[in-house]
Amino acid sequence: MNRKRPSAPYREYFQAMSRDNLDALQIDEVVSSSREPAAGEPDWGVLRGNIERALSSAFVRRHYLPSKRLQMIYGGTPPTDGEGKWGTLKSSATMNIENNGHPDKFGGTAENTGDCNARIFGNHGFLFFYIDPEASKEFRKTRFGDARITLSLDLVARAGGWAMLTDFRGREWPTQRYDKTGKMIAYPRGHVIGKPVSDGDMRAKYPSVADRSPEGGIIRAARTERNLTEGKDSDLTFKRIVNAEDPEEAKALLIDLAMNIKKARTDRVENLANSRNFEHRSRQYIANDRENKKPQDFGGKIRHYGPVPAAQENVPANAPAKDFAMPPSKNLLVGGDVVPGLAQFIVVEIARMHEMNPIVAAPYLKMTPEEVIENVVRKAIRPQVMLPRSISFTPQDVEDPSS
Repeated sequence: MNRKRPSAPYREYFQAMSRDNLDALQIDEVVSSSREPAAGEPDWGVLRGNIERALSSAFVRRHYLPSKRLQMIYGGTPPTDGEGKWGTLKSSATMNIENNGHPDKFGGTAENTGDCNARIFGNHGFLFFYIDPEASKEFRKTRFGDARITLSLDLVARAGGWAMLTDFRGREWPTQRYDKTGKMIAYPRGHVIGKPVSDGDMRAKYPSVADRSPEGGIIRAARTERNLTEGKDSDLTFKRIVNAEDPEEAKALLIDLAMNIKKARTDRVENLANSRNFEHRSRQYIANDRENKKPQDFGGKIRHYGPVPAAQENVPANAPAKDFAMPPSKNLLVGGDVVPGLAQFIVVEIARMHEMNPIVAAPYLKMTPEEVIENVVRKAIRPQVMLPRSISFTPQDVEDPSS
């Protein structure tokens, strides 16, 4: 089948959507340039400029992949002279076209794209990247692989790339909670743990517990400890200990069991402390009900909370709140809009926090632009950079701990 690339009008449609989003961010009421900052108030225009410059100069795109797949891309050991381009990352759709409908020509190691990317999201024509500080040597703990390829962020503009302001698949914006000092924790909620099985179950207190919340961590730790000491896992472990032929093997199994129990108890204590300390919400994503809705209305809204009135400090649910709509169309930036749009959205989010509850925004306003980007990008919005079709890379772009 002879497949054609999207036509220019098709690209222009998304570029126009991106431009509308950037314009809307620039005139957002909380950061509008028409509003002069009052004495002692942040100058959002200055902050936006500083963040945009930091994004352009100190941040990069990183694509993670298994070491085995990286080796197959270049067909062996990478050259050591560093001359020229020697590898090309290709999207699932590109490989499908090149290999007559068989993108996975390397037997399960060719690409990260799952079936849902083609069937549901239609994004299998893109390569996906994280945004990281260039100076960071820390490897992300990600399902995509243990090696990574690092490329400059300005390629997004030159190659007609996209940015989704939050993860393409996990569209939910992370929930944020803060303690009395303004320190914050953030987490995407994950799935909601089911109904309580008894009054003694932790879920009786938290009937709709988000799996990745501190309360979800309490439940997971309690379940783990119960399985290690009372459940089927416990029975199997004790049988292995009793039946061990070598005393050293039995000793090692006992030590391993004790360490796992200790870790579960430590996790439970830490999550309980976080549940008690970070009791006030700063931001939460509220999904729209999809029933009888059009696809363009499938998004939701970001709800920012103010401080709980002193007279009701024991009732966190009574905090004032303000909603900001986030339909799917507002999630997109394209080409040259990516860096300024991302910088502006970071500022808008901080300004919304400041408007609703200054104690929550205060730590961000004391950070360097680089620190602001890293904290907001990793904890608050989780953007995803995408490049169409393919991109070449050199040996200097590769980090492979296993090589």
